[in-house]
Amino acid sequence: MVKRQTLITKQPDVSLPRIARIARIGFTHPDKDKFVKFEKFVVKRKNKSKFHKGMKYIFSILFFLCASAIGAQKVEIQVSGNWAEIPVQQTQSELKPGWKIVDYQMKSKLTRYLSGAHASQLAEDNRPVFRVTPGEEEVLVDYVLVRLKDTKYYRKMYKPLLIECNYIRLEPKDFDVRAEGDSFICQPRQPLAPGEYILACISQRPIGELQDLLVYPFCIAKE
Repeated sequence: MVKRQTLITKQPDVSLPRIARIARIGFTHPDKDKFVKFEKFVVKRKNKSKFHKGMKYIFSILFFLCASAIGAQKVEIQVSGNWAEIPVQQTQSELKPGWKIVDYQMKSKLTRYLSGAHASQLAEDNRPVFRVTPGEEEVLVDYVLVRLKDTKYYRKMYKPLLIECNYIRLEPKDFDVRAEGDSFICQPRQPLAPGEYILACISQRPIGELQDLLVYPFCIAKE
């Protein structure tokens, strides 16, 4: 037992948590109590970290709900003469760090996408009719139509920011627009090409560290 103690005290590179574990299982050490206290501090810090992660997850959900509440009240599409609400969906983002050459860090790449190869809402033709009810602090021209790049497993935005995408605003220049109470009936003047699209409010507050967005996806089927 004394020999083991001598080995421990003569190795300065032995980590404190390891010495604390050795002390806890019964080996003698002049600073045993100190190391055990240190290990309890490490465990407490890990538990605190788990608590912070849990709270961060809860706040993320609450922020999403608040963003949904203060965002667009409703976006609908006309199908067979009836209005079908387009479910709001939050984008997912992936940040790929750039290559590091010597001390120079290349620009990182941010990809923003939606899970699934196709949107659940299918338009009945290539000139869909929408009914948009903006939020209290929004106007109709805040809404834009953006085409997505479709792949086998997901749909992604061509650029991570809406303002960088090739979007079309819901305004009389490109849409037939008429008011209906607090809502607006909008139909594109020109037929849309088959593919995946989203309607989104360009003035919305992004969500989370990677600035995710709330969007309304739909698709135009191939003829």
